[in-house]
Amino acid sequence: MQAGLALLLLRSAFGFATGDIIPFAAATLVIGLFWVGAKYTRVPDISALIVVFGGVGGREF
Repeated sequence: MQAGLALLLLRSAFGFATGDIIPFAAATLVIGLFWVGAKYTRVPDISALIVVFGGVGGREF
């Protein structure tokens, strides 16, 4: 059951990611850099907050 739901989520996420490839790549890069930084240094992992606030702040209403 969980595998089926995970595959559906992956399929949905892939559709969103291919539609907006540049923001998706930028968010992935930020998360990856903080992941590597947190692994080798004492940098706190705040990448999720940066990605969320960047996405909210970059949208026009």
